[in-house]
Amino acid sequence: MSDLATRLNAITHQRIGIILPNSLSGVVRSLPLLPALTERFPDAALIAIVSEENSGLLECHSRVARVISYKRREMIHQWRPLLRNLQAQQFGLTIDLRGQLRTGLMCLATGSPIRLGLETACEGSSYTYTDLIHDSGPLVPEMVRYWRVAESLGVGHLRRVSEVTIDSRTTEWAIEQASSRRRPLLAVHPGADWATKRWPVEKFAVVACKAMRVHGAGVAILGGAAEVSAGEHFVLMMRKFIPSKSVLNLAGKTSQIRLAAFLQQADCLLANDSGPLHLAASLDTPVVGLFTCTSPQISGPLGATHELISSCVDCHASYRKRCPNRGSRHLACMEDLTVDRVSDAVNAVLQRQQQSRRAA
Repeated sequence: MSDLATRLNAITHQRIGIILPNSLSGVVRSLPLLPALTERFPDAALIAIVSEENSGLLECHSRVARVISYKRREMIHQWRPLLRNLQAQQFGLTIDLRGQLRTGLMCLATGSPIRLGLETACEGSSYTYTDLIHDSGPLVPEMVRYWRVAESLGVGHLRRVSEVTIDSRTTEWAIEQASSRRRPLLAVHPGADWATKRWPVEKFAVVACKAMRVHGAGVAILGGAAEVSAGEHFVLMMRKFIPSKSVLNLAGKTSQIRLAAFLQQADCLLANDSGPLHLAASLDTPVVGLFTCTSPQISGPLGATHELISSCVDCHASYRKRCPNRGSRHLACMEDLTVDRVSDAVNAVLQRQQQSRRAA
């Protein structure tokens, strides 16, 4: 038995803290760890530590006993109440999936006898851990990287399941919204945090129009508060292209749980590499994912039902938030990722969905 396994078996505290990533996509990719942790420590209460804007999927999660949320934009000196709260929890084990200076300080503040982190840790956060999980560096696909935690705890043999707890009222709302559109239902999410990830809204609209004409698809536009104007622009473009067809505009109108419930009802999600893309995939909704500055092999969802398309320019998968090129080469990845390539991928997914529905 390894030294870590021996110390884990000696844990007497009944609380486990897990510091989740800052992004929605990171939170979604870490969801399989929650049932694995409760399987490994069935008598312990699992406490999720997460930023306020990404706490929506966890607040009613059946595996989470409590959520401790924090504001990402606060200065560190404003975090004293948070750090005192974490210290008071008396965790037997703390896991930091983010690995930044702030999350390292949170991890250290817990005073846990065992503090686990990943090899992607930066800003000195690794010095706050008692143990660093091996083979969890930046070249390891993110879903695999997070699952290394389960493997280090001795439960890596379990099936990876992304559980999302959705109440019946929210499910009914989503069914009502989806039933107002024709099938197959194509959901579109044109947003992303980085400018280098955002394929132009106009191109999304062209692909959606082709899906309407070829498959008779219904279309819904999704997005958070930052995508409200993009959603309105998308609707205007659709009205210009196909005036006789309406689009369901839910941009800025859904919580994270409502977003999850609606994605369960969709036949396909077309999106950039973003949180909703990974959320849809975790709910077994097929996705067409667009990857420009990120890599589908490292950051993409797993599964044969998805179509992941990558740009082929020299700087693709560079993970740069700002385009390194100027002049005619500025954001060349957006031009390289053509409407025809994306439309072909959407056609493939919708055809499979229609064949599956007929077979059922």
